[in-house]
Amino acid sequence: KALKSARGKPAARVIMDEIREQTNWTAWNAVTHTSRSFWSHQLWGISNAGDAKSVVLKARRDHIKKMVEDWDTYVGAGLVELEAYANDPTHDMSLGLFEWSAPDGCAMDDVEAILQANPSIGFGEITVAQCISEAHASETNEAGYRTEVLCQWVEAKTEPYLSPLLYEQVIVDSLDVRKMIEPGARTVWGIDTSISRAVTYIASAVMTTEGKPFVQLWEQKAGMLWVVDYMKDLVAKSGMNEIALQTKGCPAMEFAPQFEDLGFMVHRVDGGLIGSATGRFKDRVRDKDIVMVDQPALRLAFEGGLTAMYAENEAWSRRKSLTDVAPAIAATLALYGLETTDPVEPIGDPPSPAVVKLDPDTVNASGLVNLATVHF
Repeated sequence: KALKSARGKPAARVIMDEIREQTNWTAWNAVTHTSRSFWSHQLWGISNAGDAKSVVLKARRDHIKKMVEDWDTYVGAGLVELEAYANDPTHDMSLGLFEWSAPDGCAMDDVEAILQANPSIGFGEITVAQCISEAHASETNEAGYRTEVLCQWVEAKTEPYLSPLLYEQVIVDSLDVRKMIEPGARTVWGIDTSISRAVTYIASAVMTTEGKPFVQLWEQKAGMLWVVDYMKDLVAKSGMNEIALQTKGCPAMEFAPQFEDLGFMVHRVDGGLIGSATGRFKDRVRDKDIVMVDQPALRLAFEGGLTAMYAENEAWSRRKSLTDVAPAIAATLALYGLETTDPVEPIGDPPSPAVVKLDPDTVNASGLVNLATVHF
């Protein structure tokens, strides 16, 4: 028998458990086509959410979701009668998706999200208290928890370098931060660009009156061409002209000579220093010796941020990371520049925050509009 013409065993009813474990199409192709020889055949795939390796589950789920959207557009909106839609040969009415999952981006201990993803709670041994306890446990892998308990899709189950759970422990309200920053306090900017050059991020680091650094994303925009002009304006308004930058082997290295030509102080964080900076940032977060605010871009960077070995240190890796880690790198550079370099004299007198009357939620620690969080 030719190997390429081998057939799977035909069956009228097929149940594929944990279909997320199918990382190729071999099993699916062997079973689905033979079961079609039966009239009214059924194939059920049962699974928790998957990750990037779950090629079969992802492809089938995405396909059916598009069909559901198509149904809502035409039948749900009343544009087409149900019978007419069903009789269209281009519409496959034999497919269905039954999903119980928590909303994307929810907190790990969100009670409503836990109940939404676990409809069997109250009918078996699993309880909300157990789920919350697991969410708060320091050894919990967030990606695994979101997949198994919240039934959410994650890029992969790889353990991130800096757990988002640690990040949550240093988050404070933005209104509280404003009270902790002295007007004119030294600010160091950190800048990094995603490996695809698609987005550039600017972070800021400033010391609070409590002696802890406050680090946040200040701005993010598509591309790179806007950065130099933006920094010229930002330095002019704030009086702070120190920029921490990785100047070798990354897209953002292009900014260094342009900033130096403008008279800015560029703190070069290269070689083994980038590993030291990465470790320092994690130490600060782990030891709760840093102040941050909740920012989605940073949270996503931590969720998928991985490192590579640089000599004997771990350093953020743009290529290995599962998400865009540039926001975390920008924040890391800003912190390292603030804590390890000598200050320079600010340019002119920075504006007084008291003069700027804006919604506090859209203003950062230096009294300037924070376009990373402002709502238009």
